[in-house]
Amino acid sequence: MDEHRYVGFSYGERAPLIMDASLLLIEPIAAAVYLKAQRAAEAAARAKPTDSGTGSRVGSGSGGGTRVTGAGQASSVGETGKESYSTSGSPTAKPARKQFYGSIELDPILAKKQFADLVDEVIAQFTMRTGVKVRIAVEIQAESAGGFDDGLRRTVKENCNVLKFKNSEFEE
Repeated sequence: MDEHRYVGFSYGERAPLIMDASLLLIEPIAAAVYLKAQRAAEAAARAKPTDSGTGSRVGSGSGGGTRVTGAGQASSVGETGKESYSTSGSPTAKPARKQFYGSIELDPILAKKQFADLVDEVIAQFTMRTGVKVRIAVEIQAESAGGFDDGLRRTVKENCNVLKFKNSEFEE
């Protein structure tokens, strides 16, 4: 901690983890509260006319700055290197988006890895926030010009029953 700031603070994104004596893990809700307070303090510091512009942002330290996201605010670093924030309280704010829908086709050979990436990169963004309901549905379609033999059909149907599929049928 440096002047009431956590150096290298990261929330809502993957960050390299260095297991040493300085490592501090923060509960997600506490991290969101900290991030909101830190951004408010930075905004207040930027708004002061006596500000010399020498203040540092959260996450800056040796090795460069770390982009921090989450807790209702988006942070981005543009080509100029300046970080900009968007908040829901601005007069030009758009109506809140309350639902998300997404669809993706996975390669049947790489599906396990692709689904793990999907969980890490998209689903985790929702599940780490309180009050967000996430529903995941998986649809499988398989076709064979020669048809499926009895052994394969029996195995797949039994596995679908064990895995509690809502629907699973073979058609002509």
